[in-house]
Amino acid sequence: LMNARYNKSLAELISDDNKKRYSTAAPHRTNREYEIYAAIAKYMKLQYPSVLFRFDAAGLNLSRTQAGKNKAIQGDRGWPDFFLAKACKGYHGLVLEIKVEGKKLFKKDGVTPVDDHVKEQMEMLIRLQKDGYFTNFAFGTDDAIRIIDWYLGSAPVKKPNPVFESSWPVDGIIHPEFKGQGIIESKSKPE
Repeated sequence: LMNARYNKSLAELISDDNKKRYSTAAPHRTNREYEIYAAIAKYMKLQYPSVLFRFDAAGLNLSRTQAGKNKAIQGDRGWPDFFLAKACKGYHGLVLEIKVEGKKLFKKDGVTPVDDHVKEQMEMLIRLQKDGYFTNFAFGTDDAIRIIDWYLGSAPVKKPNPVFESSWPVDGIIHPEFKGQGIIESKSKPE
């Protein structure tokens, strides 16, 4: 049997060797948040092909130039990762801030956000709630899909989200469907 390496052209071999030698990314490092985005995108395309959705580029590993250009065209900081552009359940759309499974939002006191970035994200979700969007944090692919299915009315919510337990002071109430899961709904629904 021939080794697969011998079936490649010299140019391909050199290209492969150069990629290994000059790669700037650490081989063990993966962008877990991007993997979650990709899984959610695939799910949306298969299960809800007519529903419009979009991901923010902030979770991607952009070059300095790309990151600078992206920052220059953005509005406020803390913009959520996922936007689903379909009015349902009395909301204008669904907005999710996606986190890797097990990510903590609060310090040990259970009230203080772990850092300024998370605090900005919480504040942005509250602003969007007040403007009539259903917003939440989603911890991993399964959690995001569960919330999307609930929002679009395809599946009942059964499993609680134990990661998002807090008494962080927000202007809102817990949606009855998500009692004990940390999903916050603004007091007034859009008209």
